[in-house]
Amino acid sequence: SSTSTGSFGRLTVGDSGNVYETYKVNITGDKGLYINHTGGAWDAQGIRLNTSATSGRGATIYGDDFTTGALVWLETNSSDTGEHYALNIHQNHASATGAIPLKVTNHVSAVNSIPLRVTQDATDAMAAVFQGGEGKTGRVGIYADEGDDNDDKWMFEATTGAQFQLRSYQPGSWATSFLVDQANTKFHLYENLDLSSGDFDVSGSSTSTGSFGHLHHQHT
Repeated sequence: SSTSTGSFGRLTVGDSGNVYETYKVNITGDKGLYINHTGGAWDAQGIRLNTSATSGRGATIYGDDFTTGALVWLETNSSDTGEHYALNIHQNHASATGAIPLKVTNHVSAVNSIPLRVTQDATDAMAAVFQGGEGKTGRVGIYADEGDDNDDKWMFEATTGAQFQLRSYQPGSWATSFLVDQANTKFHLYENLDLSSGDFDVSGSSTSTGSFGHLHHQHT
């Protein structure tokens, strides 16, 4: 054993001939770093990084030689049926309206290039769930052209009243284009209906308080 009450200018890992930047560790081999963490409490953390970086990066993992490997591999093998996470990203400041907890960018221009893939092997489970908080709607946005114009922005929204809608920001605020009202078994179209043949255009409005037994259309 060794005990020191002093300080070290450098920490060198490896043979004595390899000296790197102050407190920088260079490890080679099949396993560069192995941490066996046995803590059971929520605050018992195997690795914790506190950073005061503003425009910098708290942590960077970089690799340029991958073929079939993975730069980051997260795996959980617990049989516990309670809710737990392999990855939990939490943006915790309510005033940070421009914060993006997760950003995925892919610079490959190919049809089969997929920046994010979610695979579900279970029979009755869902591959992904996007949910709102307690009493909040669930929203998923799809933006074209970096979302820098109103015309670029679309949003799917699930409300707390059993409604699902497609909305556009084209007019300068979120406007509903299509709405499914499951609670009342109705759906609503807020735009002209075009079935692309030129003979089925519907414009204006139509209201009926009766019922139809059959609706038949014959195109000649």
